[in-house]
Amino acid sequence: MLLLLGDGTQVPVAELPGDGPWTFVVLQPEDRGVARALTRFGRVVAPDLRGRPGWGEPPGAPGFLELVDDLDQVRTRAGLGRPLLVGLGELAQVALRAAADQPWAWRALVLLSPATDPATATLDELDLPALPVGDQEFATGGVIALAAVIVGTFLAAMVGGKAGEHYHRKVDRAGFAD
Repeated sequence: MLLLLGDGTQVPVAELPGDGPWTFVVLQPEDRGVARALTRFGRVVAPDLRGRPGWGEPPGAPGFLELVDDLDQVRTRAGLGRPLLVGLGELAQVALRAAADQPWAWRALVLLSPATDPATATLDELDLPALPVGDQEFATGGVIALAAVIVGTFLAAMVGGKAGEHYHRKVDRAGFAD
């Protein structure tokens, strides 16, 4: 279907009927695999915001804010009430901004990144920032920190046990004095 926005442009919107009680608005750049998977839980509405002013602009840019406004217009003009908002990839920023600006308009927010497949990803593929220490230093430091935690826990348990024993002996003495 095509939705007519306030500025007179039309936005294509894919609507997938679902089996459950929920309504989802899915912002997904290309493949609609997530949208199809969500139909098990309810109706899915997936507006195609590509080509709209602001597409590809950084968050906070005037055009980016127009995408957030377009999303709200899709929600209200399609009569969706308070749907669950799902943002994927670069459109997750739009979903996040929309939910932050209008928390009353969305039942929940889900942000996903299809950059890696979590089922097959390894830590090397995730491109996480490196720790500022070498492997040997990290191993030695980790062992020292672990030992300090274990010793600290042991000492705290001993002090707590002694304090509890002292308290209960005091209570017992008071009970026998009566």
